[in-house]
Amino acid sequence: MLAGLWLLHKGFTGRSYTWWMIAFWIQFWLHIEHLLLIAQATFHHNLMGKPVPFSVLRSSSHASNFISSITRSCIPIVIAVYDHMLPPEGERESALCTCAWHKDDELQAPFGTNRSAV
Repeated sequence: MLAGLWLLHKGFTGRSYTWWMIAFWIQFWLHIEHLLLIAQATFHHNLMGKPVPFSVLRSSSHASNFISSITRSCIPIVIAVYDHMLPPEGERESALCTCAWHKDDELQAPFGTNRSAV
């Protein structure tokens, strides 16, 4: 997933790029966390003298639930793709691709509904 997020990041601009990179850095951090946990399990040595493998952000159940809800539901990715396909008024001109739903100067959403009228 991390490689896919990196390969596709150049297609996003403006606000969609910001959300896409938030998703990228969350996934990057998860790779670091998992490397830390795998290393502790492999070498049978827990950091900080803990009886169980130590995790930087997942030290409490509340933090674990929060991190899991963000990463597993892919909220930043959904927001980035939405902003990419239906760019805000000021960002339509800076789009690097033609996959956004628009026709000439008027932004058209799928099925003929107009986003600017909503």
